[in-house]
Amino acid sequence: MSPMEAARRRWARLAWVYGLLLAFGVFFVGPFLMGFLASLKANPLEWPFTLAFAQVRPKNWAAAFRLGAMGAGDPWLGGMRPGREVTLEVAYFSREAAPPELTATVPRRKPGAGMGAVFESPYAADHVRLSGPTLVARTPARLGQEGGYVYRYRLRIAYPGEGPYLERVPLDLEAPRGAFLVGATLDPTRFERRGRVASWDNVTPGLLGYVFHNYVRAFRETRSLETGQSLFLRWTLNSLFLSLVKVLTTLVFASMAGYALARLRFPGRQALFLFMLFSMMVPGQVTFISNYLVLKDGIFGLSRLFGVETLLNTYAGL
Repeated sequence: MSPMEAARRRWARLAWVYGLLLAFGVFFVGPFLMGFLASLKANPLEWPFTLAFAQVRPKNWAAAFRLGAMGAGDPWLGGMRPGREVTLEVAYFSREAAPPELTATVPRRKPGAGMGAVFESPYAADHVRLSGPTLVARTPARLGQEGGYVYRYRLRIAYPGEGPYLERVPLDLEAPRGAFLVGATLDPTRFERRGRVASWDNVTPGLLGYVFHNYVRAFRETRSLETGQSLFLRWTLNSLFLSLVKVLTTLVFASMAGYALARLRFPGRQALFLFMLFSMMVPGQVTFISNYLVLKDGIFGLSRLFGVETLLNTYAGL
C-alpha cells in the first residue's frame, strides 16, 4: 500500500469517526434545543411544532424593546408606569372600499396564573385609557389573487395621573368578517374567534419580557403566600447549595473510604464493600416516602430535643 493510499484511508476513518460524533451530538442536543425553543412560545404545547414563531423574529425584538421603553422606561422588562403613553399600529386587508370598523378594548384580564393569580394585582383596564383605532392610511394591495386595500390604524394607550406599576397591558382588537390582519407593530399573542380577534397578552413587554416571557413569569409568579417574595430564586440557590455540598462531601468521604477499602486490610472489609454496593443499587425513588416521613417527624422526634418540630423545608433536612 502506497503512503498516499494509507493517508487517504486514515483520513476516511477520521471522517467517519467525526461524522458519527456529530450525528450523536445532534441526536442528543436536538431535543434540548427543541425544548428550549418551545419554552419561548406563548403556547409551549403548540402542535404541530414550528420554528417560525413571533418570539424569534428580530422585528418583534425591536418592537418589544421600544414599547417597553415607551411604557415604563424599561426596555428589558417593560410594563406601564403613570404618565406614560404607547403607540401601536396595525394593518388590515379588506376587499371593501370602506375601511373596516375595528373594536379595541383593554380586557380586564387577571395578571398571572397559578400561584401568581392568588395575589392581588392591579388591572390595566382600571388605569389606562385607550384611544383609537384611528385610520391613518389606505393603500391598494393584493392578498394572493384577491385585490383590495390595506388599511393602517393607530392606537394610543395612555396611563394618566397616579397609580401603581402595571406588569402587563393586554389588548384585544376585533375586526369584522372579511378583514385580515396583515401587519402590526408587535405580532399578537394569539387569534381568537376564528381569527376575528387579535389578542395581545402585553403590548409593553420589553425585550426580555417578550422573548423570555415564560421565564419571567416563573420568577414573578412563584411567590411566597406569607411574604410575597419570589420563591424561584430561593429554589435555585437551594439547588446550587445542595449540589455543592453533595459534591464536596462526596469527594472527601468517598476518596477516604475508597483508599481504606483498597489499601487497608481489616476484618469485615469485604462485607462492608458489598454493603456499600448494595446501598448504591437501591433506586432513590424507593426511599422518597420513607425519607419524607423521617424528616417530617424530625428523625423519629429527636429534633424536638432542640426545639425543632420538623426538618421539612430546612437546610438540616436537605
